[in-house]
Amino acid sequence: MDTGLLANFIDPAILFFFFGAFAAATRSNLEIPASIAKFFSLYLLIAIGFKGGVALSTRGFTTVAATGIAATYGAISAVTFIAAQQFLTRNDVDFGGHMTVAMVLMESPAIIMAVLLAS
Repeated sequence: MDTGLLANFIDPAILFFFFGAFAAATRSNLEIPASIAKFFSLYLLIAIGFKGGVALSTRGFTTVAATGIAATYGAISAVTFIAAQQFLTRNDVDFGGHMTVAMVLMESPAIIMAVLLAS
C-alpha cells in the first residue's frame, strides 16, 4: 500500500469520521458532552482562521485569496450556526443532529461559486 495513502487513512480527522459513521450505522447512543463539542468548535474556528491568516501573510492578496474571501461571505457562518445551537440548547429547544447536515448543504452554493470564480 502506498505510504501517502496509509498516512491519509490514519489521519485523526479521517479516523473520527469513520468512527462517527460506524457509531451512526450501529445506532450507538454515543454522545459528546456539550462543553467538549463547544471547545472543539471554537478550536477549529481559531485554527482555521490562524492558518488562513498565516498563509495570506506569506503569499499576499492574490486572485485566489479574493475568490476564497468571496466564497466565505457567500457561505453561511459556522459561528452563526454554533450561536444558534447554543441559543436553542440554552432555551431547552430540542433539535436533531440533522441540522449539521443542513449546514453543509447550505454551504454547497458558495463552494460551487468559488470554483466557478477561481476557474
